[in-house]
Amino acid sequence: MLECAVHMRRSASKYDFYPDARKALHVEPSIFISQYPQIYCGQCKEGYPLFISKPGVLNVAGLECITTVKGILNYHWHAMVHDFGARLQAAKRENPNFQRFEVVCIIDLENLAVSNVGKRPLNIIKLQTEIDSICFPESLHKFVIINAPSAFPMLWNIMKSWITPRTRAKVEIFSQRSHWEPRILELVNMNELPSDYGGLGSPTHLLLEQQNKEEGVLRQYVYTLVVCKSSKTGLIELKKGEEVELFVMTRSLREGVFSFCFQSGDQNNKALIASPWVIKHNGKGLEEESPTRQTLLHQVKGPCVFYLKVNCDTGSWSSESFLVAAKVRKIDHENRENIHSPRNESRSKHNAQVLSNRSNQNFDNDFIVSSVIPDSFPVHTKSIEEKPHKDESSTESSHSSFQILEENPMSPRSDSLMFGCLGWSCGLLWK
Repeated sequence: MLECAVHMRRSASKYDFYPDARKALHVEPSIFISQYPQIYCGQCKEGYPLFISKPGVLNVAGLECITTVKGILNYHWHAMVHDFGARLQAAKRENPNFQRFEVVCIIDLENLAVSNVGKRPLNIIKLQTEIDSICFPESLHKFVIINAPSAFPMLWNIMKSWITPRTRAKVEIFSQRSHWEPRILELVNMNELPSDYGGLGSPTHLLLEQQNKEEGVLRQYVYTLVVCKSSKTGLIELKKGEEVELFVMTRSLREGVFSFCFQSGDQNNKALIASPWVIKHNGKGLEEESPTRQTLLHQVKGPCVFYLKVNCDTGSWSSESFLVAAKVRKIDHENRENIHSPRNESRSKHNAQVLSNRSNQNFDNDFIVSSVIPDSFPVHTKSIEEKPHKDESSTESSHSSFQILEENPMSPRSDSLMFGCLGWSCGLLWK
């Protein structure tokens, strides 16, 4: 078993088991969590950390836009080595008598659809299960699956063959709240349990927001658009003295044309807003490619209320996915750049030329404010390259906080991501 563990962890150890969650995922964790809610929230009665995951409400189209299956596996190493390990060490410092380095997992499958189960996603679940079984033995106290759909037993019959009878005995499956809520309260104090699971603690949506809030960000809007010809985000509101950073992530090989549509405050932003923007994936559409990320606009001044509209030449029976994120901050007057420079005139000409080539398309442009791209707000495509940890020959990282033993839902990519994330949760089924 020790030799298997050393072999399995060799690749991840080159990157120090991804101490930076953002580099592991190639996207901010707050964006990832918005598409797949999961959280540590308090402790159980015996001192174990409590982990709640919600595969039932994960946004498959959104995850497809922001990360890859490899990114999810990298994040799994980060979560186990750095996040989970740090929590166990904190519990030990708080209570020197704490000896059982285990976790209680609640996996909420409400709204989960299992119609897309196939060979590839099941292989992902199996791989993650093997990682935890071999590299993190004896770390599971209880694995409570709640709100299990009627078709889940079929999936469970396949998965349980990958784990030992000892681990299988730690798994409990419930379909009805009247059955799982009393069981959870047997494991977790009411004050530690979120209110949406029968406790007195803060609800999980507030805990997720608090734990994943980025420094300097007042609030964050995330919208996933599954576009068949056209779609739009929800409203984005800026108050006086606020500005917003906007970016789009996608794998779409078709161009999306984004435009600003104001309900109020358009007079404050006519000189700043470049609309429309043309966005598409820069790769070849391969599954292992990282998504394309383009920054639309660094600053829009409040007060205003607006939304983004996207048009895409998809046809009537196909769709493309785009994730739009908006980070609202206070205006930093000291660091403002000169917005009147014509440096990005070429970008505006390029967009105009692209749009003129589509003159035969019937795009609805109601309430659209158009302008040129100002100097301080260039359209920016960002890519992140992984670099191995400096000590590549090391078999055990000194920086690790936990030592290891030596929406097109029918697309194949969406299928893999859907159950790859389920595997991230079910991958906690270790010996």
